[in-house]
Amino acid sequence: MACPLCGSKTFETVFSDWGYDQKAYQVVLCDSCGFRYLNPQPSDEELKRIYANYYGASDEIEKTAAHLNFRKPVFEDL
Repeated sequence: MACPLCGSKTFETVFSDWGYDQKAYQVVLCDSCGFRYLNPQPSDEELKRIYANYYGASDEIEKTAAHLNFRKPVFEDL
């Protein structure tokens, strides 16, 4: 997928991580402008399915907070 900001098609993989839908997602760094983005990006249908099953579920609030606290240092380092 081309960079959503500059359109460049060259990038390097920064890291891969598992989503709440148990699918691996790859974060890439655009070689041209330095923007980081998911590649490939989830479709609208995938996003609806992912968010409908996890985000905002009242019994998952503590789990969400724990995941965010666990990942926060990773994002700060990046």
